[in-house]
Amino acid sequence: MKHIAFEGIDGAGKSTQVGIQYSRLQSMQIPTSVYRYSEKNNMWGKMIRKAYSLDQQSSLHFLFKPRIIQETLYALSARANLRSCRRDSSELLLSDRSVVTAYASHLNDVPEWFISLVEPPTTPNLVIYLDIPPEVGLKRINDRYSKFRDEDLESLTEFRDLYMHVMSEKRPKRLKDTEFVIVDATRSLEEVTSDATRIIDEFRG
Repeated sequence: MKHIAFEGIDGAGKSTQVGIQYSRLQSMQIPTSVYRYSEKNNMWGKMIRKAYSLDQQSSLHFLFKPRIIQETLYALSARANLRSCRRDSSELLLSDRSVVTAYASHLNDVPEWFISLVEPPTTPNLVIYLDIPPEVGLKRINDRYSKFRDEDLESLTEFRDLYMHVMSEKRPKRLKDTEFVIVDATRSLEEVTSDATRIIDEFRG
């Protein structure tokens, strides 16, 4: 099974592209599974949501603050999502985020070996990185959600910078055989979809 992951900062359009490409591949009768890496409908995800909703002065909030604890909970949630993903007869695993997100989120504060150890065992063969400026991502997030979100321009800028590091020649060892393709996602949906379609079809051969 080949694993194709869509990556990018918040607001880049990953979920939209996963939905579009999944429908297209299904219509072509190509067995495809969808892996929602960061979905939080499992036990661990609910713990993460609960921790973020706590008052910042509570003791439980402080327990969640260390990045190594956060990475562990996110990894356990991602593992649960992978287990619930039906992959038996699939030719492709299409994912909305992957272990690449974990490196881009935590590599400044958590050792690479620890992230590689606790994250789910699947590593993408191909990553389509949807690139947008942090300012665009923040605007899209604010337009999409009416409730408070913890993203800000500084955190999105840092997130994008870490993505660039993860995709560079200094990438984590686990990603040494992963192919990265950067797509300009500031363009129209039709243009981004056209690029993603071409990349996937070329990758499939």
